[in-house]
Amino acid sequence: MAQTDFPIPDNLRELFKWISLVGLFDVSVHDQKIYLRGRELATGATNPLGSFLKSAEGMSPEDFSKYTADFLGAMTDSDLFGANKLTAQGFLQPLSNLNKTNKTNKTNKTNKTNKTNKTNKTDGFDGVMPAILAPWVERAALHACLKTDRWDCFDIQAPPTVDKLSTEVADLLKKQEELQVPSERDRRQEILREVTTDLTAYLEPLGVLSPDDVPSTVQMFLIILDLCEEVGMRYKQRYSLARPAQFEPLLRPYIETPIHASYPSNHAFQSRAIALVFSRAVPEHPGNPKLFARAFRVAENREYAGLHYRSDTEAGHQLATQFLPTLEKVLKDHMQAVADEWR
Repeated sequence: MAQTDFPIPDNLRELFKWISLVGLFDVSVHDQKIYLRGRELATGATNPLGSFLKSAEGMSPEDFSKYTADFLGAMTDSDLFGANKLTAQGFLQPLSNLNKTNKTNKTNKTNKTNKTNKTNKTDGFDGVMPAILAPWVERAALHACLKTDRWDCFDIQAPPTVDKLSTEVADLLKKQEELQVPSERDRRQEILREVTTDLTAYLEPLGVLSPDDVPSTVQMFLIILDLCEEVGMRYKQRYSLARPAQFEPLLRPYIETPIHASYPSNHAFQSRAIALVFSRAVPEHPGNPKLFARAFRVAENREYAGLHYRSDTEAGHQLATQFLPTLEKVLKDHMQAVADEWR
């Protein structure tokens, strides 16, 4: 990658680190370079981002958040990344591209729910799952609701006592053994797949054969994952509960343990939020009960992986229920587009 020719001020670099930690934006900083989801931002002085960085120097994190949302909302992929090459994390598809699916590739409505055409797959959809740039418009709408909805201080249950955690860890040790039996092969594959933003767990219960068939639904699901990630990180920072493997050395997590706190479970929060929002957008869909069941399994898989206590899962579900009214405000247009898509 080309060297960044616009020096990043120390205080601005710290703001980026703070923003990355709380999940506001998928931004990281390394060796005087700024990365957005693994791609180096084009920050040369002649690039629009050069003036952006200079203008943002000295701002508070809160002001910087709004400034960034307003500024990047109008940026194109070319503006953001210039000629920088892709990293191993892959290409990011702008939000608008998800609505430009080739109509000839769309199957008819009967294909979405025709169970006879589906095989019992456990390894996800073929091809690449669509991705999006960070949803700046929706994030700005989310923050506009903060003073009225107070989504930063929902009344969820407090983390359990040490005695309760000991009981929950004993259950995780049992799950750790169960995960290794041959009959749990599907769960092991799911755990690996659900580390990413793969949407298989949410699309399969709806009878979707390909993400390309339902671009509005895919777009809304990815935005929900993003918004819930930001909100959930605030609660994780508040409670700062150690991960199960830190509490019990005998636990051997099936996948790498994230560096942030355990409580509440963001996977539980995100998956239940997806099920809640979709069921409100398309209440007549026959796959809704299966969607809720799969959402619960996504959360439970994190327990089998040794990453979350059961109380983390319960708190994530509580958070999703309380966050639903805010999501409905922020995603009003998306929900209508999804409803139209399934008619």
